Amino acid sequence: MAPAGQPVRLPAAGFAVMGVEAELVYELGADLPERATPYSAAEVLAATVSVRAAIEVCDTRYAAWAQQGEWSRLADQACHGALIVGSGTTDVAAVQPLAQGVTLSVNGAVAVQHAAWGNPAGDPLRLLAWLANEGARSLGGLRAGQWVTTGSCTGTVLVAPGAVVVADFPGLGRAELQLG
Repeated sequence: MAPAGQPVRLPAAGFAVMGVEAELVYELGADLPERATPYSAAEVLAATVSVRAAIEVCDTRYAAWAQQGEWSRLADQACHGALIVGSGTTDVAAVQPLAQGVTLSVNGAVAVQHAAWGNPAGDPLRLLAWLANEGARSLGGLRAGQWVTTGSCTGTVLVAPGAVVVADFPGLGRAELQLG
């Protein structure tokens, strides 16, 4: 995380592909260990201490991007290169993700803008509950202090070295990245 209002600077030379996505990130404040009874969305939300704006940098470790099969993409961390966590809120219960707007800007120009949630996977609380109940089972559950991303709200936008990227979730938070 960068200090409030400060962009995160990453060297462009560290990436083979530079795709960026705006995402919401949930910070866990309590453990959600594996258990027989599934966690409800309300229990998962109660274990969450903040919701923040984020930028995921999509990258690959392969010579050619998007040419691999499903299992190879999974082994490539699903094209995850970096996560920039910006500002947000600790009033987790007040966040209405399905009504949350988002703007992803590159070099001051709007690249993608949605008036409401732009992730086709639907409600991120459903995704969080799935992760707590199924996805993290092999890890023994989720732990306090972990950040959970909920998928792109904007799709992937390819950018060039030197780009300044801003993910703005009005009324919630903002993340800024400079790829130098």
